[in-house]
Amino acid sequence: MIFPQASLDLAPAQKQGYGFYPSPQTKEGFVLHSMVGSYPGARSRLMGSDTASWHFSVLVDGQVYQHFEDIGAVAWHCGVVGDADTLTAAVGNVSLIGIEHEGGGPGNHSEPLTEAQYEATLGLQRWCLQFMVAKPPGLWSTHFAHGWLSSTACPSGRIPWKRLLADLQEDDMTLDESQRLERIETRLEEMIK
Repeated sequence: MIFPQASLDLAPAQKQGYGFYPSPQTKEGFVLHSMVGSYPGARSRLMGSDTASWHFSVLVDGQVYQHFEDIGAVAWHCGVVGDADTLTAAVGNVSLIGIEHEGGGPGNHSEPLTEAQYEATLGLQRWCLQFMVAKPPGLWSTHFAHGWLSSTACPSGRIPWKRLLADLQEDDMTLDESQRLERIETRLEEMIK
């Protein structure tokens, strides 16, 4: 599945899978990251021999890049590849989609997302939620900061959590019962494929 507003910039095929968790896996939420710099620097890491990969990059101008054709890919965005830690392996890398946000570079780690970047990441997450396990959006339920799962300062206060979750929950609240059931059925069908 390709996010309609994304440009493809595919990571090397070998930068997915996680020991006994091959790609793809059912996704249940997101880990929001900060690139701590610019997209070209992050892309160099993504394409290089470093053990790092993620599903999407959201640039400061709102451009979105998708790095795996299947959002169920098991990317290496949370912890060390192959570790057996429950949070980083079973929750982070396997069941959550990694979204990197450009900016927050040295000396400006807490740089807020731009409005274009916020709208792009909100649209991306709305789209992804259609194909994921049916849970209402919430912190520690569907949304995590990288630093909550492994020892890192990422994303350094850049994510406006209250606003983001309010916008996503509002979407969920506007659905009537038949639309909610249709969304759940769609997610279940995608999980079975």
